[in-house]
Amino acid sequence: MGAAGGLLCMGMLFVFRKGHRKQGLIVLFLFLLTSVYALRMGVEQPLERFRTFDASFEVRARYAQRAYHLFEDFKLMGVGVGNFRYAYPKYQAPEDTKAFIDQAHHDYVQFLAEAGIVGFSILSLVSSITWSKPAGSGEGATIPLPSH
Repeated sequence: MGAAGGLLCMGMLFVFRKGHRKQGLIVLFLFLLTSVYALRMGVEQPLERFRTFDASFEVRARYAQRAYHLFEDFKLMGVGVGNFRYAYPKYQAPEDTKAFIDQAHHDYVQFLAEAGIVGFSILSLVSSITWSKPAGSGEGATIPLPSH
């Protein structure tokens, strides 16, 4: 639904700008296709997700908490990137034993459990270096904008 609204707004903006009408019509056509798909699917399925949001949040929080327990047992090096699905079953809550959980549903906790302090530190270092230095000539990163 949000994607369809975005396509409608963007399409209308393009249609009313000189030199961009063709792109606007293409975007409006994509809006039409998205709308037909959404109407065919119905609105009940997306709305059902909001009715169970609280329960889903509790379950995901439990997964993340148990993943943190996994990290606590393998603090330095973690269980290995990509090995969460194999290591996690020993840490599953009793109410989750019938489910196969291959993700913690919390990226940072899962990466911490997989890569440990060493891997998380490397990720943090690379991220801070990447985001602290401006791109190009050192004057700062710029975002190209249309000139019309």
